[in-house]
Amino acid sequence: MRHAVFHVFPSLRLRENEQRAKVLQQEREYYSTQARTLQQSLSQLTADKQQTEAELKVTRRDSAARSSHSNKTRLRVSLKVAVLISCCVHAFKYYFRRWSEKVKQ
Repeated sequence: MRHAVFHVFPSLRLRENEQRAKVLQQEREYYSTQARTLQQSLSQLTADKQQTEAELKVTRRDSAARSSHSNKTRLRVSLKVAVLISCCVHAFKYYFRRWSEKVKQ
């Protein structure tokens, strides 16, 4: 029955097709806008990710450098303490050896 109406009024079919085309065009524009927005968001997220990774890399490098410097400082202090202890041990040995020699005489 619907087809019969279009045969009688071809302009109705033309108007209906034009309206469908208009709705489809509006939908296309809407989805195109959404796609552009999503693409921009994705681009921004990618840029943010790359920046964060670069900052993290610098932070790791700085942390490793500080840790290395700290370890070197600890090692130097440990060596100084070891030398001091060794000197004290030698001094005590010398003192006690001299003392024992005096006691024996």
